[in-house]
Amino acid sequence: RKTLPAPRHDNIVRFLGACIQPDNLCILFEFCPQSILDLLRKASDPIPVPQVLRISQQVALGMFYLHSCKPPVLHLDLKSANVLLDDYGVAKVCDFGLAHLKIDDSVQTQQMGSPLWSAPEVLRGEAIDQKADIFSYGVFLFELMSGEIPYKEIPAQMVITGVITNMLERPELGLTREDYYPADLTQVMRDCWEHEQDKRPAFDSVLDVLERIAEKMGVNLEGPAYTTDSPQLTK
Repeated sequence: RKTLPAPRHDNIVRFLGACIQPDNLCILFEFCPQSILDLLRKASDPIPVPQVLRISQQVALGMFYLHSCKPPVLHLDLKSANVLLDDYGVAKVCDFGLAHLKIDDSVQTQQMGSPLWSAPEVLRGEAIDQKADIFSYGVFLFELMSGEIPYKEIPAQMVITGVITNMLERPELGLTREDYYPADLTQVMRDCWEHEQDKRPAFDSVLDVLERIAEKMGVNLEGPAYTTDSPQLTK
């Protein structure tokens, strides 16, 4: 396994340095006060559409950067707990413990990050590519819009078997959330978590769709995802 480069992008948590003294091993990253998971746990109502669009775009930009590296970097553990928010309301992808460099078309992993977010090919231990991260991004979008972790009432082993065999339906947002969020956005979620890799979009296509949705709704994607003086998201 090759050593990963330190990625530098506004939507990737910045690596600051490391200490390799035998009794004080540590890695230093920029400080971000909370994760998207923290945010979801605080929110009693659906996250407003503008904020969902901004967070979705910022995460997609970070992932697009990773996938555009030479060679591409696969994250392989994308979920709400691994997306942080800094003091300025910028979403940043973190935790590269399972990340791989895609040197060729035969990248495989026997390490499983978070099975409830993992693509079928990851769960099967097969060859993987950027589309594995796209699948996890679709589940991340479900978290953003539903406010819940996926498959929360189903045993993990049953989820793994169901996703591998394509016998388990993807989690439902529920009628209230389906009506609250734009149909184009919920379709992005469904396109990303398609069972077959070839049917999933790439992050550049996802970004194009998010920009079109934002333009249609009059949402400025440059705004912060939240304000630091409030535990709730801005409306």
